[in-house]
Amino acid sequence: MADDNRPVGKVITLTASADGNIWIGDSHGLIVYKDDTFTRVPIRNNAGEPLMMQGLGIAFDGNGKLWLGMDNADMGVIIYDPADQSQRFLSQQDGHLPHNRVKSFFRFPDGNILLGTRWGLALINETTFEHQHFLHDPYDPGSISQNSIREI
Repeated sequence: MADDNRPVGKVITLTASADGNIWIGDSHGLIVYKDDTFTRVPIRNNAGEPLMMQGLGIAFDGNGKLWLGMDNADMGVIIYDPADQSQRFLSQQDGHLPHNRVKSFFRFPDGNILLGTRWGLALINETTFEHQHFLHDPYDPGSISQNSIREI
């Protein structure tokens, strides 16, 4: 029997949660594989409308929330809480990110998350959302080597 919620098109990123579920970012959004079943997770924009998006990077923070990096000019990062299905958005427009195309994440034990974007790095505290940006500066040999960050 075919499962209508299985990944469609290209699987771009995936991660496992602490409870063993598999979270998949595909070319049409977010899917969770749990108990041998694929379930598409409805992501909505700030107006509450369904959002078709392509997830590029995916990671869990220490609070069990899923951070999904987007390939979308307006969205940046969606922080999804599986416990209550709430969402929070971080973007270039609100100052949290140097660019809205987020491809990779690295979580430090202290609760800071490093995000690789198309235009540099962002370091964000997963609880307070305090943030710093790091960009390449050709006149500073101590700066990052380039701005387009694909992997961390």
